[in-house]
Amino acid sequence: MKYIIGVDVGGTFMDLVCMDEFGNSVITKTPSTPNDPSIAIMLLGPRYLRVPIEGDSPEYF
Repeated sequence: MKYIIGVDVGGTFMDLVCMDEFGNSVITKTPSTPNDPSIAIMLLGPRYLRVPIEGDSPEYF
């Protein structure tokens, strides 16, 4: 299964959208961590997305 993930690193909140190849999506939001945005990204993924990753390696673009 393929997924598209988008992250909006904002000033107050960080938003994450994950959509699968069938159009099903999950939208999440968490307070931003301005000193290190990667902290908020790491909080968003595991906390809200229950997506098993299978198959080949992820593709980056």
